[in-house]
Amino acid sequence: MKKIVIIILIILLIVLIGVICFLFINRPKEPEKTPLEIKKEKLLSKIEEIESNIKIQVYFEKDIDDTHVEKVKKEVEKIEGVKSVEIITSEDAYKIMSEKFENQKEILEGYGANIFPNSMVVVLENAEYENEVTNKLKNIEGIDKIMSNSNTLNAVVESIKKNIDELSEEEIDKYIEVLTENK
Repeated sequence: MKKIVIIILIILLIVLIGVICFLFINRPKEPEKTPLEIKKEKLLSKIEEIESNIKIQVYFEKDIDDTHVEKVKKEVEKIEGVKSVEIITSEDAYKIMSEKFENQKEILEGYGANIFPNSMVVVLENAEYENEVTNKLKNIEGIDKIMSNSNTLNAVVESIKKNIDELSEEEIDKYIEVLTENK
């Protein structure tokens, strides 16, 4: 009698293991993504990356000295939503513009670095902080001009997100290329 019970238990155990293996092998699998779906994900990832690196360009008044610029930098770094602040001296700006117009050197010919004001690039934690940070920047002494391209950027990003399912593979490739270049 004991032998029959043991044999029945072994058979039940083998059947149970078989059922478990069958269910594991035949479990629903995630469908493989098409190349277009992969590209859409890449585009959305680029958009996320851009949205998390919103920058505000701040130009100082011409007569502001380096000490005041550093003081302003420290003040801006304390503003909620500011990820980082980078000072760009007039010399740095001149160098950047010289490189940008390398094939058109005559544009800057006869000018020195003093044609460019000192400035700073304020990188925000995310786009939600832009209005708040911009309003606080407006109240800081020595700041001449505040520029941000985020309104245009936000409109483009929202348009892409809204219409992503209608975009062709070529359009997605082009958006990825443009967004990668303009980081």
